[in-house]
Amino acid sequence: MKTNIKLAMGKAILTTILLTVFFFAAEAYAASAKLERVLAELQREYLKKPSALRQIANSKGITITNNKVTVYLVASGKDAGIIDQKALKRYGAEIQKSFGNVIRANVPVSNLQAIANKVKGVSLVQLTSAPGTSKIQNTLRELEQRYIQDPQKALNYAIEQGIGEIFGNKVRVYLTASGDTFDIIDRAALTRLEVNVEKTFGNVIRALVPMDKLQTVANQVKGISFMQLTKGLPGTQLTGITGKLQDVLRGLQQEYIKGPINALNYAIAQGISEIFGHNVRVYLTAAGDNFNIIDRAALSALGVNIEKTFGNVIRALVPMDKLQAVANQVAGIANIQLTKALVPYLTDQQITTIAQGLLGPQAAAILEAMGIGIGLGSMGDCCCCCPFC
Repeated sequence: MKTNIKLAMGKAILTTILLTVFFFAAEAYAASAKLERVLAELQREYLKKPSALRQIANSKGITITNNKVTVYLVASGKDAGIIDQKALKRYGAEIQKSFGNVIRANVPVSNLQAIANKVKGVSLVQLTSAPGTSKIQNTLRELEQRYIQDPQKALNYAIEQGIGEIFGNKVRVYLTASGDTFDIIDRAALTRLEVNVEKTFGNVIRALVPMDKLQTVANQVKGISFMQLTKGLPGTQLTGITGKLQDVLRGLQQEYIKGPINALNYAIAQGISEIFGHNVRVYLTAAGDNFNIIDRAALSALGVNIEKTFGNVIRALVPMDKLQAVANQVAGIANIQLTKALVPYLTDQQITTIAQGLLGPQAAAILEAMGIGIGLGSMGDCCCCCPFC
């Protein structure tokens, strides 16, 4: 009898322990699920070694300014107003803008977990774009890491990946400017970093960059929005590009197919500025040295309007519902990407222009609901102190 009682008590204690462990594990999971994994890793590594924050962030393709990172705070309801903004400020967050159920803010890396777990109304904290989306090709980042470890490892990696454009300790790349002309790229900074400029065209510089300075050039030289190899590689992915199509463009097509309003909201959330009517401006990079290998008849059949050609690149307006088709069906294309880096936020003028092109007569009501006035002076300026000002 006593033995049975002891067994029963033992089972009860074990059950209590297991339930307690399960409860705390569930609580921990619920908490961590609110913070994007790459941000959780960033904070964890930063707390171990605060002095290495910039190096840690660079290794993950994340931009850091004054120990802060720009994130989206997604509300647990339909409106961002339910997020406790006073609490955000106590944790050092600088609110940039709010739209729908999202707040964009600069947040101290040290307080990411606290904001995700303790600020009322927050359901998710995530980066405003995929890490390193508009800065450096994954292949180049990996090449640099291998080169720093051992130049022989870099050589082996180049052979494995099929990187043919390596000359001594440098690799040939395209540096795409964040504006319409290459002149905005800081040439003096390139010289200091031992970059050899070979050729310029449109908003692109072709250059030889030291393999141990690739991320430094991408992240620290003013005016650069993207760095990539000059030749497409079979099976290689650009940062933010899966297969041939930039991820943010794939998302834009998916939202557009759901409806133009969805596309508008997505463009605002992602910071896509180059939308004109139902088209988005992109670069079509050829799989070879010249844009002529891209099938222009196929582009025309898919409703693509070619604006400009230079080197092995075509700048074009592509219908948002045809992005994937252009990437997959047009011969000669290595990848498709936006012509400009994603911006922290769109101006009211930009939002107004995109909305009017996408929605036509419906735009006025949608913009009014957003708190954006039309026809008031500069057309895109609000007349009140709304979150969009």
